[in-house]
Amino acid sequence: GVLDGKYMGEGVFSWNNGQVFSGQWVGGLREGTGTEIFPPHDNTKVDEEGELTFPYYEGNLLEGKRSGKGLYTFANGDKYQGEFLQNLFHGEGKFIWKSGEILSCQWRNGLPQSDRVMNIKFKGDRKLKKTKSKAAKKKAAGDKSDAYGFAADDGGGAGDDDSD
Repeated sequence: GVLDGKYMGEGVFSWNNGQVFSGQWVGGLREGTGTEIFPPHDNTKVDEEGELTFPYYEGNLLEGKRSGKGLYTFANGDKYQGEFLQNLFHGEGKFIWKSGEILSCQWRNGLPQSDRVMNIKFKGDRKLKKTKSKAAKKKAAGDKSDAYGFAADDGGGAGDDDSD
């Protein structure tokens, strides 16, 4: 409903840009739990069935921003599950690539805080992209980590760091 011209309680709101929020409202702000669906920037991401895919967030909100625990799913199928603060990955969380690889660590202001992620870089809309570093390319043939620093024997989690 609406109280003093501000949304209150449970509801669904759609913006002109295609963004949709379904969840709780307090004082006109998204607050509590809810689901946000964001329009894809290029409208060309499709799943295996040829359906358009949209990035979305399910979880806690505070004063209109993603804060607390939640799950953000990117249009390409990659996911971040963990803690948020003011719309950023912040606290304990894990980034899960569609391929199944996982980076689990502390996050601060949207960035991973681990020496194991020196070969990981953000690309575009804060998606993580694996990139090869000089140190990774120099790894010995018998090393258990691949060129991205992910250990082959631990189910795709982050491997030993590449500090030289």
